[in-house]
Amino acid sequence: QWIRDKPLYEEKVSPEDLDLLTITSDIDEACEAIVMHHRSRKKEQPQEQKEEASQKASKDAVTDGAAGRGA
Repeated sequence: QWIRDKPLYEEKVSPEDLDLLTITSDIDEACEAIVMHHRSRKKEQPQEQKEEASQKASKDAVTDGAAGRGA
């Protein structure tokens, strides 16, 4: 329990951050948590890539527009 209480008491993490932790002494449970995390990240990647491409396109459009105005 101290692994959760101490960082929270010292304001090193927020209460919401503690929900991101899996604390276990069971190797199978630890492996499952890692595998599940990687699976969830793979599902998020395509959306993140689309967002990055959109942000780059927006930045390029602004840069090109500024160059066209002689800025």
